[in-house]
Amino acid sequence: MSRRCLACGSCTYVCPTCHCYDVKDYAGNNSGERFRCWDSCMYSEFTLMAHGNPRTTQMQRVRQRFMHKLVYYPNNHDGIYSCVGCGRCIEKCPVHIDIVKVIKKLAVNK
Repeated sequence: MSRRCLACGSCTYVCPTCHCYDVKDYAGNNSGERFRCWDSCMYSEFTLMAHGNPRTTQMQRVRQRFMHKLVYYPNNHDGIYSCVGCGRCIEKCPVHIDIVKVIKKLAVNK
């Protein structure tokens, strides 16, 4: 599945529960400005830190996206999933990666 992913971020930008962001600093003449802007966990430079990126492959980024929505978030928020089932991500994905199929695969492997 991750081999098909184009890392375009469409899925995350249309998702009503995705909330990833980046902080950018811009230097002015005598001051600076800080902006918080949308970002996507599907981008190779997301969570880029001084030592590098903790998720260097697309497989790791795709896995993180689904694990966050379907495992980590529910574990930390009383079983509430971070997917509302709207299907926007499926509709906008240019290679038709389907979160429903991911959910079914995760349920089979339990």
